[in-house]
Amino acid sequence: MQNGNSELKMSVEELRSKIDLTKKKWKNIRNTNCYAYALGLDVKTQEIMEEAYMPGFMAGYEYYPPYDYTLSNLTTGLYKDMDFLGIDIKEVDPKEQLSEEEWKIALSVLFHPSKEKNPHEDRILSFHFFREINGIWVHKPGFKKRITNKDRKKKIITDIENCNIGYHKLQACYSLKLK
Repeated sequence: MQNGNSELKMSVEELRSKIDLTKKKWKNIRNTNCYAYALGLDVKTQEIMEEAYMPGFMAGYEYYPPYDYTLSNLTTGLYKDMDFLGIDIKEVDPKEQLSEEEWKIALSVLFHPSKEKNPHEDRILSFHFFREINGIWVHKPGFKKRITNKDRKKKIITDIENCNIGYHKLQACYSLKLK
């Protein structure tokens, strides 16, 4: 199945069936990132497509040039992936209570140093996603790292707005729900 410049190796239905938010033990530690964890997709990126866990790539929205991160193309990619996967998405307050069939994720970014010189510049160096589970924010700090509920000061993350996530800045929280 052709999707953008990359080939999807499984159908969207098969991919959607792999979403599991109840999974206790994450099997593909070395082949998934924070985005995969936020979506509940414990599937090796290679089994889906090249760069599957870059927001937007599953839906065929690839940044040009590759890895030209801006906050706008990152959030556009997120919304395109959710539409592709059949997931309703809406921006919510981090403290908002959700229904049982929804889950909450948070996006943080590290802005490019040019942001200081030009406040309207939205280029970013990196992004990071978190998922809330029973009032605790949990995340996978990149490929090859284990899932944790702790911030950089080794404190359990109960308040995503005030935890220590290094130089990253919280950009938004979203409610997700399978359609």
